[in-house]
Amino acid sequence: MGDKLPRTSTLSGVETIRTRIPATTIAQEQDTPIYENQSLVKETVTAVRIIPQAAMTGDDTDHATIGVLNKELDGTGTVQVAPQKVYDTGTDLVAFDSDSLPISATAADLTVEKNEVLALSIKKVASGLVTPDLVVEVDVEKAGI
Repeated sequence: MGDKLPRTSTLSGVETIRTRIPATTIAQEQDTPIYENQSLVKETVTAVRIIPQAAMTGDDTDHATIGVLNKELDGTGTVQVAPQKVYDTGTDLVAFDSDSLPISATAADLTVEKNEVLALSIKKVASGLVTPDLVVEVDVEKAGI
């Protein structure tokens, strides 16, 4: 799992989980675990953000996509909590500037059951792009709170 950072409560019942993800090489793709729900209740993802340590300039031919998957209990899940955002021409990352990833419009896709694992998914198109070191922030709200 990526390097865990301290949790913070942002609102009543909402916690922000932060994880560091190391940079990837130009063609490297990866699904990196960022969070396991170890609470006794299911949780709902309410927001996802990435904060890059360096800039990344999108390109129409060679680009990267970044999203969040629910890998479920057995690691094979493919539910897109935050569907892949395409970093192509005009969609860039600015160093140290938070970038929101849109979350799924399907409520069931945002549910994280006990012991399910969320993973940051980085995919590359054509030659791809180098992705910088990232901090991933996921806001989760516990059910019934």
